[in-house]
Amino acid sequence: MIITLISLLTFCTYMGAILAKYGIPASVSETFYLLPKGKRWLFTAFCWAVSIVIAPWLDATPENWQFLAFLSVAGLCFVGTAAQFKDDFVARVHYAGAGLCAVASQLWIFIVTGLWWLSLVCLLTAGTACFVLWRRASRKAGRPQFANVVFWAEMWAFVSLFASILIYKMGGA
Repeated sequence: MIITLISLLTFCTYMGAILAKYGIPASVSETFYLLPKGKRWLFTAFCWAVSIVIAPWLDATPENWQFLAFLSVAGLCFVGTAAQFKDDFVARVHYAGAGLCAVASQLWIFIVTGLWWLSLVCLLTAGTACFVLWRRASRKAGRPQFANVVFWAEMWAFVSLFASILIYKMGGA
C-alpha cells in the first residue's frame, strides 16, 4: 500500500509541477517537449518511477491475470524510454507502449478488480472536462479545437488505475 502511495505521489508531483508551469499539455507525453532540453530526462524518470514503484500490484493480482499488470507496467516503461515520440521510428514504440499500458491496465480493472464502474466514472469525468474545455476553446477560437483530448484520456486511465489499485489492495473489491 505504501509503495502504491509513493507511486501516486510521484505522479501527482510531476503532473502538478508541469500543470503549474506550463498549463494543460496536449498529452502527458508532450511534457517531454515542454521541459528544457537539459531536464527532459525527468519525463523518462517519471514514467519509470511510476511504473516500477507501482509494480508490486503484481503480487496482489491472481497469478493467471498477472500478465495484465506486467504489460501495463512494461508499456509505461516503453513510453518513458521512447520519449521522443515526434520522431517517426520512436513514435511506433512510444504509441505501442502507451496503447499496451492503457488497454492492459483497464482490462486489469475490469477483469481482476471488478471495479469497471470506477473506470467508467473516471471516463465520464474526464470526458466532461474535455467537453467543457473543448467548448470554451472552440468558442474563443471561433472553430472546433481538439487540444488536450489525449491528456484527459490519459488522466482517466491513470486515475482509474490508481484508485482501483488502492481499493483492490485494501480489500474493497
